[in-house]
Amino acid sequence: TALIGVGMGSATRRERGERYKAVSPIAITIGRTITYFVIYALTLGFMLTVHYSLFDYPMRGAWWRCVAVIAPYLLAVIFLAQAVGALFRRRESSVVWLLWLSIPFLLVSGVSLPTQAFPQWLYLLGKIIPSSSAVEAWIAIQSRGASLVDVAPELTTLWLLVAIYGVGTVVANRSQSG
Repeated sequence: TALIGVGMGSATRRERGERYKAVSPIAITIGRTITYFVIYALTLGFMLTVHYSLFDYPMRGAWWRCVAVIAPYLLAVIFLAQAVGALFRRRESSVVWLLWLSIPFLLVSGVSLPTQAFPQWLYLLGKIIPSSSAVEAWIAIQSRGASLVDVAPELTTLWLLVAIYGVGTVVANRSQSG
């Protein structure tokens, strides 16, 4: 939902031709990212507390380990959605494409099928999607009580995606800055 919602917001701004005078693309990116991050962090906080307790999902990982995975995951998804959403001229197009892409993203993330069953090339291609590394790290922490050292490769990948998609978002926001 974050990918679709944030992407649609970016496409809507492009469709309307919004421009901000005397505002840098970095400031635009930071402002939007903080807003989206707070919204989705609150949503995830609700899910991990109320939702997990209602359905008796096990919480084997320490809360700070969960935050260490969720923070770069959210940032990477938000940056990816802003960058990709800026490519669309109409918001309807972004919804259709991002909804269509969400199915392959879900499949290669390892949620529905173990990543060991994938061909190596598909597994590596899936690493460009934030959910792939986040799911692996999340399962390790929540199911096996893994430490951050155990999920360091996934965290490194997530932070690398944050940097790459963050730069892409700044570049995309250059068209809106005055």
